[in-house]
Amino acid sequence: MVKKNASPRTDFVSSINKFSFMSEAEKGSFKGLNVTRVMQKREAGDTVEVAKRDNQASHSWWSDYLTDIKDQSTCGSCWSYAALCVLETKQKIAGGALVQMSEQEIIDCNSAGEECAGGWYTTAWAYVQNKGRIASSADYPYQNAKGSCYSGYKSSVLEVSVSSYVTMAGTASESNLANSIVSGPVAIAINADDTFMAYDSGTFNLCRDSSVNHAVVAVGYDSSRFLVRNSWGTSWGTVGYVYMARNVCSSLTYNYYAATLSVSSKKVKREVEQIE
Repeated sequence: MVKKNASPRTDFVSSINKFSFMSEAEKGSFKGLNVTRVMQKREAGDTVEVAKRDNQASHSWWSDYLTDIKDQSTCGSCWSYAALCVLETKQKIAGGALVQMSEQEIIDCNSAGEECAGGWYTTAWAYVQNKGRIASSADYPYQNAKGSCYSGYKSSVLEVSVSSYVTMAGTASESNLANSIVSGPVAIAINADDTFMAYDSGTFNLCRDSSVNHAVVAVGYDSSRFLVRNSWGTSWGTVGYVYMARNVCSSLTYNYYAATLSVSSKKVKREVEQIE
């Protein structure tokens, strides 16, 4: 793989990767955040709250609390991947099994009609909150396109009670985001421009503009950076992750929206018939 060294103004290395020779339209299909969702009326259970101060110098959910890195491919479904990563780990933290949940079910079945053309992570949480369950990705596998809801699937269903989800506006402080990560991974919205897409290693330390187009998940932090999980497979970045610098812009480094989630109840049962 051909790489270029970081410039004196950056702390990261870029590389030639699968995005390097794509058109803007092609690269856009690997994102998929529907920013109009931010402007719409908040859904039930979506409230604003400032994270409590835990004052931990660092924290990470890297090891046994995260499922394997996934790849959304050319379906603009980053919003569902970010949402379910948070839910998977929250379920594990609550004492349940670490199960890869089905992004395909979210894409196929959510009532907001959000799919490969883009969405927002609270849509996925609202769906699970209303259903009280979700299939595993093993039983309801990803198709890289919208399909018919529950078509032909018999699933092991993870029963999940989503009690609340909290949105922090883009003006929230980085310390609040770090404090929220102590309770579990946090879905965030970022600007994934060409420079970000070319990231290979190191700490991404460029300020982006205020627009957001991609959902990722902050899974850890220390005094100088956040550890962020992407949904572009393990060949991108540092085996699917990116380190993003703290304290390099006047407000949040990437002007992102962030959301945290609370879950309760955990049980896996076997469905004999097709899900209704």
